[in-house]
Order: sequence, then structure tokens, then C-alpha cells
Amino acid sequence: MKRPLAAVGFTYLLVLLAANFLSINLNAVASLLLLAAAPLVFFLGAPARRKRVAVLLLTASLALMAHSLTLVGKVYPVEALAGMESVMRATVRERTLTASGRPAHTVEVDDIGLEGAPTGFRMNLYAIENERYDYGDRLALRVRFAEVPDASRLQDRAEGIYLYGMVEEVFEVLPAERLTLQERLYTLRDGLMREIRRLLPGYQGELLGSIALGDDTGIEPEVLLDFQVSGLAHILAVSGLHITAFATLVFRGLTALQFGRYGVGRRMAAGWSLAAIVLYIMLTGCAPSAIRAGVMTGLGYLGILLYRDADLINSMGLAALALTFANPFAAADVGLLLSFAATLGILAAAEPIAGWMEGVLRLQSRPARAVVGAAAVTLAANLSTLPITMLAFGRVPLIAPLANLLVSPLMPLLLPVSILTALLAALPPLHFLAAGCGFAAGLLLSVLRQIAGMMAALPFAQLGASARYLGIWVLGASGLMLLAVGMGGAKRVRTASLLCVVTLLMGLLSHQVFTRQVLSVAVIDEDAGSHAVLALDGHTMVWGGGRKPFFGTLASRTVEGMGGGNADLILLPLLDRAHGAGAVRLAESIEADWMILPDAVQNEAVLAAAGGIDQAVPVGDMALDCWGGRLEIRLLEAGAAVRLETGDASVLMLMGEVDLAALPPAFCRCGLVILEEAIPAHLELLRADRAVICRDELRATLTMRLTALGTEVLNPQDGGTGLTVQIRLRGGASAVM
Repeated sequence: MKRPLAAVGFTYLLVLLAANFLSINLNAVASLLLLAAAPLVFFLGAPARRKRVAVLLLTASLALMAHSLTLVGKVYPVEALAGMESVMRATVRERTLTASGRPAHTVEVDDIGLEGAPTGFRMNLYAIENERYDYGDRLALRVRFAEVPDASRLQDRAEGIYLYGMVEEVFEVLPAERLTLQERLYTLRDGLMREIRRLLPGYQGELLGSIALGDDTGIEPEVLLDFQVSGLAHILAVSGLHITAFATLVFRGLTALQFGRYGVGRRMAAGWSLAAIVLYIMLTGCAPSAIRAGVMTGLGYLGILLYRDADLINSMGLAALALTFANPFAAADVGLLLSFAATLGILAAAEPIAGWMEGVLRLQSRPARAVVGAAAVTLAANLSTLPITMLAFGRVPLIAPLANLLVSPLMPLLLPVSILTALLAALPPLHFLAAGCGFAAGLLLSVLRQIAGMMAALPFAQLGASARYLGIWVLGASGLMLLAVGMGGAKRVRTASLLCVVTLLMGLLSHQVFTRQVLSVAVIDEDAGSHAVLALDGHTMVWGGGRKPFFGTLASRTVEGMGGGNADLILLPLLDRAHGAGAVRLAESIEADWMILPDAVQNEAVLAAAGGIDQAVPVGDMALDCWGGRLEIRLLEAGAAVRLETGDASVLMLMGEVDLAALPPAFCRCGLVILEEAIPAHLELLRADRAVICRDELRATLTMRLTALGTEVLNPQDGGTGLTVQIRLRGGASAVM
């Protein structure tokens, strides 16, 4: 093999990725068959070829075996605890925030009060109250265990999390006796984030912290959504660009040090750079994409130490083995797959694309060729990551290549300045230098933010599509490209590429056509409070509980993506006077024909903000003709119920504390129910085909109870708008798209 590490590493990675979507029995059978085939192939065919094939078959067999053994030995014993309740002792290892702004902790279980139960595993712990614990804190508490939701199971397994826990009662919290190196670095990161927020208040500091330190918990949802829609979210995650910028900064800084005749040589600087890369990856949270980039960059500096040049493809293969050897589920990490795909795309396609563009444009000047080179790199990275983006997030980011091209001139300066600001913030005597770097970084981040917002606001910045269609398209496109490559000839490959693009666009168009007469429901659960956007044939309405202020930008982007720029109706039946500002912000962001609000917030500020809204009326028990159907509202003592029935579809949203016995029987029969805040009283009266549970801490309990009632529970998905459900009106059948 010319590149043995690449062949073995990528085979191991791809087989593990496939194993995540197959049953354990099928994996076990396939592993045995491959293991038996390896020695047979070794004695057949040409010597060189048979050895290569035998090694790859053995690699595939070992990958399937490792996946199955990990499931049986680690995952299944932990997942078996779901639904149980116990008193346990655990140590806090990581802290984060959920999408709705509630604290969550990753803990290591030290002791559990269940006979034969495993220990030493990690789990995500969610507090019903807003408790926040420090790294290394030792907890004694009563926990109700819950299984990981289907939508996030692969990603959580990739991070070593196989179980969730809901805190019922805390008995004891003891401070850490001794922090690990990783926990010390996390504590350092928290301190650096406080200093960065002092230097750059507002979104600039949060963006800098995400770029330099991998901490994106403080970024406002509307800002994060702009980066996601415009295809620039990869800038906010520590990956190859960031690791390379950090390592280059350290290496060049060390080699520039001179003390008279003495200085730091290239080999010594390479050694210190290797150590710095390891610490930086740990500081930023050990994301798989960062580890992949660290292995590849580190091998380059190791080559300087050993007077050898590192092969990038082999380095990627070694990185794949290093990342998946200890945890086979890491092969399904979306960030890791995007990182590998982007790097391979740049290595394989950037130079041919640049050559083709230079030939077509007949460029001769060096600046013009540099611009074309940057455009080729951007286009190669975006095209290579497109299948993964579509399958993982269910959307096609049409504007991403242009957005990345616009920000590419900023990156060579933005990344080093952001990282340098974070490093100087760690040294109190150099805070005056950190302030200067922070000022420069703030200007660059402002430009970056404006580009992301401008690109995200363009029509058709991204298109949603059926996951089934995207899966079929990826398989068909892959087969077509393999056939073209096998037949040889650049013209065949170009023709196949053009056919792939045409079939993708035709499929997206057909998706828009065939979704006519389909009611779409987007459930948004973030720290502004849960709400839903409904769309039918270009018409939209917004429902919300309104217990907390709404982030209007997020809702307006959802409305724009689902039906257009304005809404027929904004309905906030539980909005109180303290949160009237939420109605103002929502009214400023969305043009609507009608707004229904409680009397408590019928004030001039809301009406002035509404602008183009024709009429704002007080909410009460009412029924309205809507979309050829009926919209009914029922207000209760501490909650509200809104039901839409049109054609063969019916949607019920329960907000606050609702007693189902106080509702008409017809309310309790629906195709989809959205449970926004609390467990309804008399839940046994509910007859729903499907349900969405917005609150993490309610999901375990409600899932079990709803499943017993014959209701299918849909798990929220990532991607800004949460879960999107398509309910077909024709034929009386509902289908999740």
C-alpha cells in the first residue's frame, strides 16, 4: 500500500459509521464473515492486491467487532438503568447549558445504589432547578434515569454519554479535593471567558470566546442561527483552521525569540508546539474535530523533530484510528465527519477547481489567482461537506459558498488575533496588550457578524428537504460518481457532477411542489420559551406560551423559511405584563395580519411595535375560521389550550398547567400534541397519534406515560428550529417527513 495508514484508518472509520446504523446481530454476522474471508483472499489473486484486500477485510471485521463489544460491554448495561430511580454519588466533570438555557452537567458515577449496576460511566445530569456545580464537585443525590432521546443518541454516544439523569433531590455537595488537568483547564477557560466578556461585552465577546476557546454557550440564539443559515457555523467550532492558527502562532513566536547568539531552534520550537497543541485541545473541550486537526498538525511538527515530511492523507488515517479506537461511536460525530470531508475535499478538488477557473477566466496576475485559489478552497470544502450537512441537518445551504468566500479574507487575521487575545487575557501583566488585540478582534468580529446576518437574510439562503429524498440522492450521487471515476476521463466526471447537481435541484423543487396541502409544524424550544410555527400553502401562524420573552429573530426566520415573510396570526395566550417586551420584540420581527394577546399587555408599546399588524385583540375562549378549518382557544386557571383542525390534520398545543378534564373531549383527540411546560392533569384522557415534549426534564416521565397510551413521542432535533413535523392532509394519514 502506498498509504497504509490512510487505507486502514478510513476503512475502520467508514465501517464503524455504517455499524452505527445496523443492528448488533447483523454487525456480528458481518464481522465473522469478513474475518473468515480475509485468509481466503490472502491466498487468491495477485500477491500485492490480495494482501491489501485481506488487510482491509480484517480491518473491517475488527471495526464491527469493536462496535459490537462496546455495545454489549459498555452501552447496554448503562442504558438498562433507564426508567429506574436511585441514590448515587457522582463527580462533576463538565458543565454546559441546554438549548433552553438550563444548566446541565456531565458527571462520572462513583457509586450507585442498585445491585449489579455499572459504575465509572459518564452521564448527562439535568437539574429541575437552576443549580450549578463546579468542576470536581462530589454530589450525593437522588436521580431518575432516562434514556437518551433517539434524535441525539448517536451524537451523545460519540461523546461517551449513554444515559440521562433528572435530579430529584440533592443531599450533599462537597468541593473538589483535587482537580484533574482537564478540570483545571476548564476552570482556566471560565476565567478567560470572564476576562474576554469584560474586554468585549455583547456578542463580540461571545463570538471571540467561541472561536478561540470553543465556548459557545453565551451566543444568543438569533446570532447562532445567522451563522447556521449562512453556512458559517464552522467558524465558531474549534477545528483545523483554529488549531493550525494556534500552532503557527506558537511556533513562529518561539522561533522569533533570540537572546544574543542564543535562540529557540526549529526542532525545540516544534517540540514545544506539540505540547501546546495538546493543552489547547484540552482547553477547548477535546472536540473530535479538534483532535483530528491536532493529530494532523502535530504529525507535521513531529516531522520537523525527526527530519521527515508528514503525509497529510496518512496523517488523516492515523487521526481516524486514534479517535475511534477507544470509542467506536466517535465515527458518527457530525463535527468529525464534516472536518474529515472538508479536508479531503480541499486536498482532492481545490487545485483542479482553481486550475479550471483560471483557465476559463484566463487569469495572469498574482492577486487574481490568489482570489481564485481562495474561492476554489471554499468551493471544494463546501461541496465535499454538502452530503453530510444535508443528511445531518435536513437542509441545503445554498448561500454557504458565497458566504465563506466573503469571509475568507478575514480569517487569516481574525483567527490569530482572537487566539492571541485569549492567551494575553491569561497573563495579568499583559492585559493592556489583550485590550489592544481585543479591540482589533472586535472590529473583525463585527464585520463577520454583519456578513453572516446579511447572507442569512437573503431569500433561499438554505432549503429544507425530506430526509428520505436526501438519503436516496446521496446514494445515487455516490454510485454515479464512482461509476464515472471507474470509467475514467475528466469529461465523464464533470458530466456526472452536473447530473448530481441537476437531480438535487429537481428533487428540492419537487419537494416544494409535493408539500402543497401539507400542514408543517415547527416546534421551537429555546430560552425564550417554547412556541410553534404552523404553515400551510404559504400561510403561517405563530403560537406561543409566552412565559418568557421571545427572541423574535429566531421566530421570524422560522416563519420566513416555512411560508414567507409575514404571518396570518400571532397568538400568545399566556403572555403576562412582566413579559410584554417579548410581544414587542416578536411584533417588531414578524409582520402579521392579526395578533391575539391577553388584556395585560394590550398597551401602546405592543401596538406601536406591531406596525403592519391590522388588529390586536384580547384573548379569551374563542373559535375562529382558519385555513378552511377551525382554530379554538380555551383559557384555564394556570394554562391554555389551542387546537387547530383543518382537513384531516389536527394539532393541539398545551401551554402552562392544563387539566384535560376541563377541556371538551374533542380537544383531546388530535394528530399531534405539543406539550410546552408541564405534565397535564388527567393525561389518560389524551388520544394523540404523536407528541412533542419541549422540556428536557419532563421527557423521560412523559414518554413512558404517552407510549403506554399509544402515542408516538417525537424527539426534538438540532438546527435552530427544533423539530419540524409534516402532517399530510390528504387520505387521512399523517407522516413525519
